[in-house]
Amino acid sequence: MLNVRLNRDPITRSASLAAVIVLTALTVIVAGFGVSAQSAFATLSGSVVDPNGRPIPGVTLKLSNAQRQSNYEVKSDPTGQYEFVGLPAGTYTLLFETGGFATVKREGIALAGQPFQVNAVMQVGSIMETITVSDQARPLAPQTNSFRQRPRNDLQPDPCANSPAGGCIRMPIKIKDVKPIFPAGANAGTGTQVVLEGRIGADGFIAGMQVVSAPDQSFANAALNAVNAWEFLPTELDGQPIDTRIKVMVNFVSAK
Repeated sequence: MLNVRLNRDPITRSASLAAVIVLTALTVIVAGFGVSAQSAFATLSGSVVDPNGRPIPGVTLKLSNAQRQSNYEVKSDPTGQYEFVGLPAGTYTLLFETGGFATVKREGIALAGQPFQVNAVMQVGSIMETITVSDQARPLAPQTNSFRQRPRNDLQPDPCANSPAGGCIRMPIKIKDVKPIFPAGANAGTGTQVVLEGRIGADGFIAGMQVVSAPDQSFANAALNAVNAWEFLPTELDGQPIDTRIKVMVNFVSAK
């Protein structure tokens, strides 16, 4: 049946123009909503290199947002590049971690829907060694142990030297070990610790060793005299010898 109540008069020019304006407005709103939704998420990317400027592959990157209690993790690719995508707006903390290198921490990274870049140069980590010295045996001279090692240049050719990738570390090897002498007449009680910090030079010798803490100068001197006589095959990075930080803790223990 024909509905006689319907108005079938032609659409006027003004009504047609109004309809176009309404549709255009709706399109702009929808498109604007899409842009807003997309910009609500950010991308964080960057590169990781060693002190020689070579890219480090396989670095673990941990990104966290305390307010949202969210955590993300990726690894750097063979060219040292990394990327986090789809990150909600907020303030983040980023950690760079890999074996042999000191952890790099970047805080206060504010993301608000725009691409953001954070690059890092990772430094070789420090060496730590702990020694225990008892007063039961008091040698007349420092106890020296020299280890028989092949010279570094007698080893197989170092693939790190010719690789475009970085982060290749050969840790130092001690070739001369000197044990501290327990100071005559001293009493360590239940235990006395001397903490030393310095570096293993690129030539393999100890340099710049300083006392960080010691309860008595006699114990400090005993520890310093021994550790300063140590020798190493030095740390190598990408096939080249480098300085390395070292921390030594010497525990003096009285048997009585």
